[in-house]
Amino acid sequence: LNTFTYSPVLPEEISIILPTVIPEKAVCDQAYLSQKNPFAWDEAETFASGKTTYDQVCAACHAVDGSGALPGVTDLSIAEIQSALRTNSGEFLCIVAEGKGTMPGWKNTLSLDQIWQVLTFIANLKQ
Repeated sequence: LNTFTYSPVLPEEISIILPTVIPEKAVCDQAYLSQKNPFAWDEAETFASGKTTYDQVCAACHAVDGSGALPGVTDLSIAEIQSALRTNSGEFLCIVAEGKGTMPGWKNTLSLDQIWQVLTFIANLKQ
């Protein structure tokens, strides 16, 4: 005889922040494309702050390791994505801020610093 028990109490509190916009495609103007990461890509404090935000707003779709938890979600853990992020950081800023396809825009939810911190974290996923 198997017994199933259910407890509505979670072992720890889970905090998920919901996006404000889900656009069809990213609208990247020069204001985004010309921006560069104001943080050093290898700065430990920025990495830690970015991880905290990533865990709250990104991991549900992109997975904790960036490999993509949902079908069709970009695998952020591959070297080509991380290289492109460091080279074209303004484009990635635009995608996170404005959204693209099913990726929601976060500009009304996250500060610019928080977005750059998340991008810094993503750029170091496999390092």
